[in-house]
Amino acid sequence: GAGVITADEISERGLELASFTSETSRKLEESMPDESGKVNPLDVIGDAGHDRYREALEAVIDDERVDSVIVILTPQANTEIKKTAKTVVKTSESTEKPVMSCFMGEKDVQKGIDILEKNDIPDFEDPKDAVKALKQMNEYRKFREEFRDYSKYGYDEEKAEKALEDPSGYEDYEKLLRAYGFKFPLTKIAEAPNPAAEAAQEVGYPAVMKIRSPDVQHKTDIGGVQTGIESRKEAKEAFNNIVGSIYDHRPGSEINGVLVQEQMEGLEVALGMKRDPQFGPMIMVGLGGIYIEALHDVSFGIAPISEQEADQMIEELESSELFEGVRGEKHSLETVKDAIIRLGELSMNHEEIKAIDINPLILKEKEAYVADIEMKFEE
Repeated sequence: GAGVITADEISERGLELASFTSETSRKLEESMPDESGKVNPLDVIGDAGHDRYREALEAVIDDERVDSVIVILTPQANTEIKKTAKTVVKTSESTEKPVMSCFMGEKDVQKGIDILEKNDIPDFEDPKDAVKALKQMNEYRKFREEFRDYSKYGYDEEKAEKALEDPSGYEDYEKLLRAYGFKFPLTKIAEAPNPAAEAAQEVGYPAVMKIRSPDVQHKTDIGGVQTGIESRKEAKEAFNNIVGSIYDHRPGSEINGVLVQEQMEGLEVALGMKRDPQFGPMIMVGLGGIYIEALHDVSFGIAPISEQEADQMIEELESSELFEGVRGEKHSLETVKDAIIRLGELSMNHEEIKAIDINPLILKEKEAYVADIEMKFEE
């Protein structure tokens, strides 16, 4: 029957069917009919009313060897479906142990299922699915109990608070990330062609220029980025081309000049954070630049991020081998782990930040540099 199927699935999934203590066996001997085997899986027999289910549940749920219970009901002519469902709910409310149900019979047991679901008791059509759920819960418990190294890098609290007093754009975002130990390419801001040419000369050639606008997210797609600038003349032309392109593609956008940066070559990584109302800060890592949209190769973790979790996030990426180097280039995995952990720490400390987008984070030898960043805040 269903009990045997469930027991087989428990064994198949690497879980253990609990053996009752002598105290539990004694209680069952007193309350269960002679036909019942009083062993696990416990058969309460087909003529069971809600009282027998209650007595069986009360006996096994208190057993120190029992970590969870699956209640399987196959309706007979005299089965008290609604009362039995209420009994399961009451038992669940009296314990911290997981209680799951499997009311089999579809429409015949729907009224009982409604009661269970209303009271947050998971009900499964197939007892095998209930066992699968328990397996996942057990794996998560093991995961939580594993030792995890949550590194605390520390940060400059005064600089971080100052950056967040009235954050208005890239400069404040850069100050905040620098307070947490992130590194940046040499960057200047320019609001006209001549200052842009001077900025390019100061950061050194080749230079890269990017639009500064809170209304433009994907800069490359609409001509908001120009690379390989090698002279003052090219810098002036780049400024005009970038601003003109934004006016053409995003008319009405707020434009605050451009960022002029030293151009860095290296593997481009994307890091991000989105604050989930239930789980809190979700940290994302993936291949950066234009590839994040094209490949959708990303993985996620819930802050705070341990060293082990950062390793796992990287390993989950299909492109993870690129972090270990291609064409003889070597990129330090430690710098990526370091950035993931720092971003998690930042996100935990500043709940007013709803989202962070670092793209790209450029890996160059043994360092990582934030080349562009966007943030969203609570309104």
